[in-house]
Amino acid sequence: MIRKYVQVGLVALCVLSSQLWGQQPQRRGRGMPESARQEVEKMRKAGATHQKIREFLEKSRKNMRSQKRSGQPGKEKPGGNKSPRQFTIPHALDPALVKEGYNLVVDKNGNEVLPQGRPFQEGYKLTKTTVTVKSHNKRAYAKVFAIMAPMRDALIFNVKTTTRDEWLKMTAILEKNKIKTKQWLGGPTPRDNYYSSKGIFGYLKNNGPDYHPMMKYLEEAELELKSRVFSKDFDFTNPQGVNPYPDPGQGLIE
Repeated sequence: MIRKYVQVGLVALCVLSSQLWGQQPQRRGRGMPESARQEVEKMRKAGATHQKIREFLEKSRKNMRSQKRSGQPGKEKPGGNKSPRQFTIPHALDPALVKEGYNLVVDKNGNEVLPQGRPFQEGYKLTKTTVTVKSHNKRAYAKVFAIMAPMRDALIFNVKTTTRDEWLKMTAILEKNKIKTKQWLGGPTPRDNYYSSKGIFGYLKNNGPDYHPMMKYLEEAELELKSRVFSKDFDFTNPQGVNPYPDPGQGLIE
């Protein structure tokens, strides 16, 4: 009897997945990627409801359609990934405030933000102190912010009005230190690709907003700058338990 119920459940699951993938239910799993089929099997064994499985299959089907529309694997679809969120608060860095050793980073509420590997967030600002900041990493954090804030604003808010010469001036320190000088777009998915400074600017300038490659470029450039200027004992271990920069503090060429 139990075996019969299991068989009935499998048939129902087959019909459900076939319907969502636009296939005939008589041919089990036809049209469904092997990875999706395996995930469904894991969900079933874990006791997932039909509703949960339906939601997973629907999401997988939409992802596959999106990949097909975007062209060849690894290629970015120009202007195809509009921002899933709207940035509204530029950093608006005032160059008059920048004085190395006398700056701190604060959030949109004016609270000091401590040095960390996490990317700079919307609304972060630079403040100027009247006395020297004693902490090495606080000084370094502010230094990186002073470099990245204009770049973030240029790509997120002002890519249409920013000139190539202005962008090259902003990214000159990256170029000197061989940060973001290489580009590779041959990955199996857009997540595996990376842009150079010149490449991301040209791509966004010509094709319009594309949130994911833009933020990937900005966050990776920022993190590498931090790894160069933070102290040698700073721990860059991320939430996944990986430390991408186990030997920080190598310094910057300026």
